[in-house]
Parts: sequence; structure tokens; C-alpha cells
Amino acid sequence: MTSYIYKIFVFLFFPVIVVSQGNVLIESMPSLMPNHDIESAINESSPYLGYDKDISPLLMGKYKELDIAFNLFSNTFFPGINPFVYEPKSGTLILAQSYRARLPEGSDTADYTGFLYLYTSQDGGENWQKHEIYRKWGEIPTNPSVAVLNPNNSTDPADFQYVINNRYFTTNWVNGVPVLVLYGCKFLIFEGNNWNYLEYDEIGPLSDNPGVQQRWTMTNNVPSDSKNGNWVYTTGLLSPSNDFTQYGSYGVGYINIDESDVGSSIPEQFRHGNFRPGTTSNVSYQGQIEIDVDPIGNVYTAVNNYFQPYEEDGRDRVVGVAKSIDNGKTYGAFDKMSKSLIEEFVTSTGGSTSIGVPMPGNYPYSSNGFKVVAEDEYSFIYRIISWASTESSTAYIVEAFRKDGQWGLREVSTFKGGIPYVIQDTSASIEQDVIMESSRQHEVQLSMTADGQYLVAKWIDFRDEFVRLDPPVTIIGSGIADSLLSTDIFISYRPVNGTQWSTPQNLTDDVWFNKCTWIPTIIPSLNNIPIIENITVKFTNPSDPRFEYPYFVQNYVVGTSIRNHILVASFDAMNPEKIGNPELQIPEGVFGTVSVNEENYSFRILSVSPNPIDDEGYINYQLDHSGLVTMDIYNSLGQKVLNVRNQFTEKGLWQANFSAANLPTGTYYCTLNFNGYTLTKALKVVR
Repeated sequence: MTSYIYKIFVFLFFPVIVVSQGNVLIESMPSLMPNHDIESAINESSPYLGYDKDISPLLMGKYKELDIAFNLFSNTFFPGINPFVYEPKSGTLILAQSYRARLPEGSDTADYTGFLYLYTSQDGGENWQKHEIYRKWGEIPTNPSVAVLNPNNSTDPADFQYVINNRYFTTNWVNGVPVLVLYGCKFLIFEGNNWNYLEYDEIGPLSDNPGVQQRWTMTNNVPSDSKNGNWVYTTGLLSPSNDFTQYGSYGVGYINIDESDVGSSIPEQFRHGNFRPGTTSNVSYQGQIEIDVDPIGNVYTAVNNYFQPYEEDGRDRVVGVAKSIDNGKTYGAFDKMSKSLIEEFVTSTGGSTSIGVPMPGNYPYSSNGFKVVAEDEYSFIYRIISWASTESSTAYIVEAFRKDGQWGLREVSTFKGGIPYVIQDTSASIEQDVIMESSRQHEVQLSMTADGQYLVAKWIDFRDEFVRLDPPVTIIGSGIADSLLSTDIFISYRPVNGTQWSTPQNLTDDVWFNKCTWIPTIIPSLNNIPIIENITVKFTNPSDPRFEYPYFVQNYVVGTSIRNHILVASFDAMNPEKIGNPELQIPEGVFGTVSVNEENYSFRILSVSPNPIDDEGYINYQLDHSGLVTMDIYNSLGQKVLNVRNQFTEKGLWQANFSAANLPTGTYYCTLNFNGYTLTKALKVVR
């Protein structure tokens, strides 16, 4: 039997795409068509899917169910968008979601129909209203970003002004199979009152677009009512129309709500040629581009990229910020942080600047971590790895910041690793599930409280404990798994005028697998941090190959035709005792896993020392009563490499010695099993 914790693969998902030319149109949207039964339409589109509504184990804590998301990839899986926002003047939470359905034969059309919905809540997420704002046959909106203006300080969401950006596809039928054709981006500019709006199709930026047409893929936007009226600014990565395998240039745009002044371009300093080129023409190693505004209305875009000239070894990916003082129409040169600052950080943490690459992983595109706090003062959080040797490293979340005219770099937190999923491989001729990385990876986000006093960082990270699967699970196409690691949501905060980040807090603190989570870029307060999360629920159709997966493993599964439940919660960073689930969540099919809160149990691991270790070590543990103790050490693949103890042990405080002399450098996990429950602590072996 093959035992493993994770197989990590770089993952970038797109549907089957044929890029086609189109025209830029400005047109008014006709009135909405009569409602259809969307649930039955979805079932008609994917009849093999069956779900029950029992998600009670997932709602044992603060989460409550909001709705069902039909396609995770179309909504919250990718970075570079902002589907979840907070309007501070009215205290309104707003979530944008896209849907698609192939309506039944004989109704209106057998083609796909695309939908956009807005969800609004004015009581902190307890109650929500759902608004269908867009419906069009033969057209599929995906990956929406929403920006909201409230120029009249209204408390009614129907009075707000909205801009939703989303890439969109049309369907071409080839041999009876729908093939999605990317047309670029669609901008919906509208007021909530009667949901009247202007529909604006845009293949790519309107000006300064090179001969090879650059098309919008996913976009991000930000509102501003501080300078010359009410504006929404947008930015995004572009794709060359003849090569969708990699990103091309960066695009920027502006929308004046009051005058319907809309424009977009590819400024010279944003073209792909200013950064490290890719393996084919017209593409580059572009990271995501972020956007924000300062209190007086200046616009800032930020990237974490290889600026020309670059080094072949890829050690000089740095943060750069460009500023616009004319409502997003032109931008200045990028103000770039020096790579020497990263090298100093690596050295200060015991790492070597000649080993490894500071940026973790092969997929550096993910980030939603940029925030402007004042004119020419901003922060950007992302990940850095400090390599002590070719086999030993420490990963950090860091804050690159600009203040008083100079760049700085500081640690926010250490973290453990990536975010894998069991994902349906839709490109395979034989259905299989493989463990891959989310393109949002650690889901690092940076937000600010509505009063402008605090920055809040949110990310997802692994837990130290194994989740044991009993019996082991055969994952379709990937082999047998008898153990996995779970994830939790973490936050840290600091005063805007301060320098010290708070001790990271574990918000969820359970053995469930958290994925696809969002906080708004502006949050109500440290006492009220809204979080949206997507959850895969039980497969109830016995003919589905995942039906036999235990509930915990089913929670990993995502795909283009797999529905997920949208959950919402609010967390309090100032009262840690209120954070986390009130009861231990042990999913179906999982054993030997307990809460980090060891006070609830009759045993605990006190310490593993020294840590890191190079030879002899010891494990201190305490038993509140006598019983059978089994203590083992596992490697990062989930393979047992050492048995430390396996015998009856009396109540008391104990020390178990072991030798790591024969263990290679790496990360290991010490597990203590006592009367059917297990605790796990991580340790590192270095040479």
C-alpha cells in the first residue's frame, strides 16, 4: 500500500478554450427573462451529481450556509479577483457569484445560459438577500470582481452604484460538445434601483494594445469617491489571443460612474517586454497585478515580478508599485523594492542567499495582498522561503512596505506549506482525481479596518496533526492514502501606524479542510472579520465514483461540474476565546485526530527537543491516567521511520529519548497515540 501525505502539482485550470475575435460593443441590456428553475436546470446539465443538504458537521462552529456555488472555478478558485466586498457607510456585505446552466430541451434554449447574482447582508452576514442581476443565453460570465460606490451615504443597497468585471465565454458546439470561447471581459455598470445597467463588452484594453491582441482574462477593481467624482479603477492580467498557455501584458482601466467615461490601455511600462520573458513569444512570468487607492484618490498598482534586467536563476522577483494621479489614465514608473532587502531578510533568518529561490513553489502568481494606507504608503504581503541548505528551509509570510520614502521588509508569520486539493482531472479520458495546488495557494489576503486603524492579514496553512483515514482511501487514479493533513484559517493584525504584527490566531482550529476563503479588502473592525468559504458536501449518488470517499476526503474535491456550498462566518480577533469551533469536529471516516486544544484531553505532548535536531532528541509528554502509549515518528510522505515507544505507561510526566542519527534532513512528525486518540508535533532534522 502506498502511503502519502501530499503530492503537490502546479495547477492552472481553464476550460477547453478556443480564442476568437470579437467586437467591442456598448449596449443596454434588455429586461431580464422569466425565471427558470435553476436547480433543475443544473441537474439537467449534470444529472450524475447528487448531494444532500446535510452539512451540519461543517456548521458546528460559527459558519452558516449562504447558498450553493455551481462552479468553484468560476467564482473563488483563482487569485486576482475580488468577489467579496464591504461597503462601510451602510455596513453592507456584498458577494458576487456567477452561475451557468444548460436549460432543458424544449424550454427556451438547449445552449448554456449565464447568470450573475449579488448577495447583500446588512446584519453582519446573518441574513442575506439574493439578487439576480444578469442573465444571457449562450454567454457564460466567470470570476467576477465587484466594486461598490455609495455617493449619497445611503443605507439601502438598491441605491448603490456597482461595477462588476468578469471574463466571459460563449459556447460553440463541436460534434455535440460545447466548447467555450473566450471573448475577453464584460463590465456591468449599474445602480441597484431596478437593477438598470450598462453592459460593456471589451475583448481587451482599448488603446496601446500591441499587434497581437491582448485579451482580458481575470480582473480586479477598486472604487474611489475621493477625487473628481465617483470612479472605479480596474487592472488585470492579459492573454495573447494566439497563446493562452501563459499570461501576456498587464492592462489597466477606469470608469467614471457619473459621466460613463470608460477607458483602458496597456501603458508602456506595463507591457510584457519589461519583465522576464516566457518560453514563447508575447508572454512572460507575470505575477498577479493588484490595485488600490489612497484617501485622496490616487491609484496604485502593485506586482511581484522579475523586472528587466533579470537574473537567469530567478532570484530577483521583487515588489514594484506604479502610481496614477490622473484617475487611472496614465501611470508613472514602477517604484521597485531592491532584491538586496530580500537577501538581508534571508540572511537574518539563518538562510543562504546562494541556495534555492526565495519565492516558494513553481506557481508564483497568487496574491491578494496589497493595501494602500496613505499617500505613497502601502504594504504587500506574500511568501518567502529561507533556505538553510538544499534540504532544509523555513517559509515565511512577509510584509514588503513603503513608508517615509523608503522600502522595508518584515515578518508576519512563519507557515508550513501549500494548499493541495483532490481535483477532478477533466482533461483525462479516464476520470481520475489528483492532488494539485490551488492557484490561490495560501490564500494570502491583506485588508484594512473601516476606520483605517489596523491592517489584517489572512492566510490558510497546514495543521501539525495528521488526519488518519480508517480504512485507507483509494483516490481515483492516484493510489491509496491512509493519512492527510488538514488546514486552518489564520489571521494576524497590526496598527497602521505600528510595526509589530500580532501573534497569529487560528480561526477555525479543527480537522476540516478549509479552502477557497475570502475576506473583504475593507472589514468592519477587528471584532468583526467576515469570511466566505466554499465547502464540497457529500456525494449521495451511488453511481458517482467519489461516493465511497469519506466525508473528509470529499471535502477536498472540486471541479467544473461539482457543486459547493457557500458558507459565511464572522470572527473576532480581539477575543481569542470566541474564535474557533465550540466543539471538536471529527469528520466521518477519520480517526486518531484531536483538537489542538489539548486541555480537553487526558494527555499532551509538552515539547520535542532540540528542534531542529541533528542526533539525540527527547519528547516530553504528560498522562493524566495510565494507559497504552504508542509513539512513532513519520516523514513528510506519511511513512513511519521510527518507533519511539509502544507499551503500557503509568500516569505522570515522562521523557522519551530517541536517535535521529539515521534520519536525513527534512521535516518529520512525532505522533503520540493514547487510548485511541493521537496528538502530533512537527520536528526538523538538520545536518
